[in-house]
Amino acid sequence: MTTSNQDKSLREKRAEKRKEEILEAAFGFFASKGYDQTSMEEIAEAALLTRAGLYKHFSDKASLLGDLRKWKVQALRQRLEHSLKDKKSFEEKLHCYIAQILIFQTENQGAFRVLFTASNLSELREERAFEPIGDFLRQILGEAQKLGKVSKDLKIDELAPLVASIFFKNDLAQNLLGYKSETTLERDIWLLERLLLKGIQP
Repeated sequence: MTTSNQDKSLREKRAEKRKEEILEAAFGFFASKGYDQTSMEEIAEAALLTRAGLYKHFSDKASLLGDLRKWKVQALRQRLEHSLKDKKSFEEKLHCYIAQILIFQTENQGAFRVLFTASNLSELREERAFEPIGDFLRQILGEAQKLGKVSKDLKIDELAPLVASIFFKNDLAQNLLGYKSETTLERDIWLLERLLLKGIQP
């Protein structure tokens, strides 16, 4: 590699690292204060940038949120790929998928609330950012259906969104029932597996 190419590669790595620092700073504000209540000035200050410096990386707050969504979804996609690659049975794959989604939520408090905010913005609505995560679930359920472990009466494209919605029970409990679930991560994984594999009958 020539010196000029080495310098370019180093500059690209520095720029990528700087961008990640900005996204991390933005995520902290979006998760704690909300997207609408967060200003670009706050993000710039947290990332040790001037406002003008921040705008060199992102043209506006919506584009920053769009890149943040791609960054977080990519991290989750890679996590799922790595965890699922050696799983053979439907039960193993389902357990792995449930566990990784819930662990991701625990490690990134408020992440999905932020990411769903992006989906509601007119500037970002057309981007199908979550599709790779849904593809894993559709594939797991589709393979299980072929093996007779999921009823043939069920359409995978109808079942997958319903199953996916269960992962956000804490936000739903807070908004619909007025309280936050106090169950542990391990209990949540068990509850979801129990519900999806055996239903609610004794």
